[in-house]
Amino acid sequence: MKRKFFHLTSGHDNSSFFPTKRHTAFRMAHHREGGGSGSDEDEEAKKQLLKEVRQAAKEEIKSDANYKQFEQMSEAWKTLPLEAVRSLCDEKTGVLARFSKLDEQMLEFETRANKAGDKQLTLRGQIEAWVETNKTALEGIRNKKKMALEPLELNTRVATSPMLPSNTYVGTGLPVPFYEPGVHDVVRVQPTFWDYVTKGATDSPVYAWVNKTNPQGAAGFVGPGVLKPAISFQLTTAISNYKKIAATDKVAQELLWDVKGMETLIKDELRYQILIALNSALLAGAGSATVPTGIRNLSVAYTLVGVETTNPNYMDALRAAVAQLRSGNLTGPITIFINPVDSANMDLTKATTSGNYMLPPFVTSDGRTIAGAAVVEEPGIPVGFFQAGFMQYYRVLIYKGLILTFGWENDDFTKNLITYLGEMAIHQFFNTQYTGAFIYDSFANVLAAITATP
Repeated sequence: MKRKFFHLTSGHDNSSFFPTKRHTAFRMAHHREGGGSGSDEDEEAKKQLLKEVRQAAKEEIKSDANYKQFEQMSEAWKTLPLEAVRSLCDEKTGVLARFSKLDEQMLEFETRANKAGDKQLTLRGQIEAWVETNKTALEGIRNKKKMALEPLELNTRVATSPMLPSNTYVGTGLPVPFYEPGVHDVVRVQPTFWDYVTKGATDSPVYAWVNKTNPQGAAGFVGPGVLKPAISFQLTTAISNYKKIAATDKVAQELLWDVKGMETLIKDELRYQILIALNSALLAGAGSATVPTGIRNLSVAYTLVGVETTNPNYMDALRAAVAQLRSGNLTGPITIFINPVDSANMDLTKATTSGNYMLPPFVTSDGRTIAGAAVVEEPGIPVGFFQAGFMQYYRVLIYKGLILTFGWENDDFTKNLITYLGEMAIHQFFNTQYTGAFIYDSFANVLAAITATP
């Protein structure tokens, strides 16, 4: 609030709430010794003084309610001696000074006090109490006696009643919260396929194997002295060079100071990012010098002939895919990966005539085994497609397990920046001897192939 300053006297503090222009009546009243003579001059000086302070109040007090209260109080001052009025108008302890500094606060303060029914807590109540306490002194001043007058001290603090959270808590941090231990991770896709991949370990950066290829000739029945049938084959070497996957996270040293377990959170995030990227690559990687070949790109389509039925459903399509895998020369457990949406559609399959839920005899009661093949929900499989095969033929050898290290680069040391590095190296390979071990196709294609013609 912008305040105007006025001169009171030249021998004391130079500031007050009265105009610089010095009125004769006020000057005479101020320098009069004792409590004043009660003469016409004193009354004139008091009248002029009250006029001056009311004018200042109009400029200083912005709240209408506070100004009305001040106006009512100042009206009652007409009955007080000049010295008492001067005390009430003092710049530091006077009523107008208090109003000017706490204009908005006093409005709220008085409202609360009135609601509580405690008149003494209001500004007016305190002044009336002061007048009552100093009644004898004020009466003596009126009778032209020199009396000791207690200073008026206004208490602008009030005990809020009732105490509520809204008016009791100051600042932040209250009430003190209880933090549940740990951090809730982001809900996101997990590396499901990785758990079903056949894995091993090796300490060699280059992994090689030998395939028997190009067999020629065959055995036969022959008579005595006849040339025996000849056979032959070739040996072909295949080589796998390891492929590396990595991720980094640069953080400020202060984060490690301020958050308990921050380093563990960083390491867990690096581990997740590496495994989910590896999971995606093993499912559908294009295959290159640095990227593994995903099982999808090593799979064949459904081509089996001879399996047909009327009104086939998704379970029938998967049963036909198992039949194609079994009709080859490969053996072993079969695993089928489907999207969770397709899994739900399979569970909701109903008979076309009765409308009852239908469970074929080749499917277990939970729907998770079809003709002996395990069915796994994998979000990485697109809706409407499936991936099936003998998983022992899709191999991963871990050359370097997940390694987490940290250090500094460039001028990071002086900047208090630390780089966390996560990396992993694997061999992913597929022996072409086992071509046909995997099928990747859409349900629509298989359904069309196995639908019996009328």
